[in-house]
Amino acid sequence: MRWNIIRHFYPYYEEEHLDWEHRLEIYLQEAIQPEQINTPESLFEWHNMICRFFNPIKDGHLFVHSDMTISGLQSAYLPEYYAAVETKMVNDTLLIRTESDSIQSWRILHTIDNRPTTVRMQYGRSITNAATEAHRDKMAADKLFSSPIYDTPFLIRSSDIDGCMHEDTLYARRYEVARPKRDNRPVRRYENGILYIDATSPELNEKQFLSALTPDITGLCFDLRGLPSLQFEAILAHLIPSDAAAPATEVPINCFPFQQERSWRIETETLKAKSPHIALPATFLCDAGTVSWGETILLMVRHYGLGKIIGQTTAGTTGDMTQFDLPLFPFSMTAMRMHGMDGEEHHARGVVPDKIVPVYASDYMTNYDRTLHSAIQQ
Repeated sequence: MRWNIIRHFYPYYEEEHLDWEHRLEIYLQEAIQPEQINTPESLFEWHNMICRFFNPIKDGHLFVHSDMTISGLQSAYLPEYYAAVETKMVNDTLLIRTESDSIQSWRILHTIDNRPTTVRMQYGRSITNAATEAHRDKMAADKLFSSPIYDTPFLIRSSDIDGCMHEDTLYARRYEVARPKRDNRPVRRYENGILYIDATSPELNEKQFLSALTPDITGLCFDLRGLPSLQFEAILAHLIPSDAAAPATEVPINCFPFQQERSWRIETETLKAKSPHIALPATFLCDAGTVSWGETILLMVRHYGLGKIIGQTTAGTTGDMTQFDLPLFPFSMTAMRMHGMDGEEHHARGVVPDKIVPVYASDYMTNYDRTLHSAIQQ
């Protein structure tokens, strides 16, 4: 069923040149190997086998969920626990920051359970879907310290900025991945008159933004590194002088198998301009974690000339998702095709910034935000 859904309905099937028939042969053989699936570990491995099956698909919206339907009236979830740490892949260097570290400093992670981090990182890459390699690295890093068993220990070796080695034992005890912690203030002013807005903050709202626009503000810096809050749409409406069309969505209409004679329903939403119109110079920060709604924003920013885009190439995945509610581990995927505002390719390419700012592991270890610094100094 999973194979058929992709083969007949995935909107980017032709673009990705999937060797899908061969993939089915391989994984049908793997699927019949387990004798029994009756422990959390074996069920977890079955879940991850499905993830590996989907791995070649370049869709950052493709997630295999943990739901299990036991009967028509009851459902359960495969547990997954995470250690209380943040991880980040910077170029070829894996960084870690533990919550027990009072000064919240990043360290270089060398080994997990006496094995090189590359081993576990490669496994994480094999069970995640992404349209770009940088986004896949981010997703895989989030999976480094996950386990179906509560209190699973992870012995790690890391080194700080001075090269001093540290040994720690982490335990998988929380339900969610630790998320990066930015300044608690979603809106803040810099001395040179630049107003910084964290578009990903759940605390951000339109009133807060407008009240911060004092006469001495000379420019705006919108941080889209991550998934922006839906509240940001109201703020974006103040940056456009008149109503603006969003990127068109192309929904596939399939009447025959193997995507033969497929047609497309093309629709465009309109963002209505709001008063007052804010015409201050603006920059927009992005990176490999800027995905979906964040990329849609940037496609509009570039098309309508709303500001300069600074940072690293985005995740290359946008468009509404749909979920297929299979009894065991349903999955979601992008349900439509999307291009840039001028018809340019976006899928698996992402938005390339107007100014690319390279980042280094040492930046994080010294608490230096090179991308933000570059934008503030514009």
